Amino acid sequence: MDDRPRFRYGGFVLQKLRYLPPNLATSASLLLGLVSIHLSSHGQFKMAAWCIVWCVLLDKVDGALARLLHAQSSFGVEFDSFADFCAFGLAPAFLLGQQGLALPEFASGAPRVAMYVAAGAYAVLAAARLARYNVQTAALGDRLFFGMPSTMSGALLSTGYLVAARHLAGRPEAATLALLIPLVLLTAGVLMVTRFPLPKLKMRRLRWFNYFQMANIAVVYVLAPLMLFPEYLLLLSLSYVTVGAYYGRQVARAIEDEGRLCDAGQG
Repeated sequence: MDDRPRFRYGGFVLQKLRYLPPNLATSASLLLGLVSIHLSSHGQFKMAAWCIVWCVLLDKVDGALARLLHAQSSFGVEFDSFADFCAFGLAPAFLLGQQGLALPEFASGAPRVAMYVAAGAYAVLAAARLARYNVQTAALGDRLFFGMPSTMSGALLSTGYLVAARHLAGRPEAATLALLIPLVLLTAGVLMVTRFPLPKLKMRRLRWFNYFQMANIAVVYVLAPLMLFPEYLLLLSLSYVTVGAYYGRQVARAIEDEGRLCDAGQG
């Protein structure tokens, strides 16, 4: 009896199984995003924020697993976008929106309307950013992002909330700063759909920089699961956006110059 068809079927199954680990990580991120929304709806804002932070970790894990197992697929791209919209679009909007609406400063009138508008606008802009990322091929290749990634936006808003909750609770200036929540949501939403370049996290030619980058990633994957030092996580996120915006602009200019030289050579 010829067993070759059976072996071929077994190989086909094993090939399909390699897609399972990254899709499981994506599924976990989607579910954690839903848990965050549920917690925000019930006033458990700190745990809701940590759930978003954990979604950030899982978003990096599913991409790393897909590359390691050679399991990239069109399905994975679309599935990841759905999970990202839930974790970094809806969950942060619910976190800051529900927290704001629970404060007396947003009990009624224009502030309450502004909170609804800002939370809704943030969710829409996050969806627009993810949709644009899927349908456009980045002109600058795999070195840069256009605009702030939704993952980074979720990281900034969640860790920013945790730091504010820890250091501003009960202070007299907290009420005044709380009025900035709609502005913070709108700013984060707009940054996602702008065109300024940010460098992707990847290995560079400088060995010391690679060690520095890997050490920070390792620290993040220790602190975040233990719910420790959100200040450090916020500082890393802010550093990436501020320093990255400058470095990304330099890289973009260099790429544009290379393109002009190539075009001149083709003439």
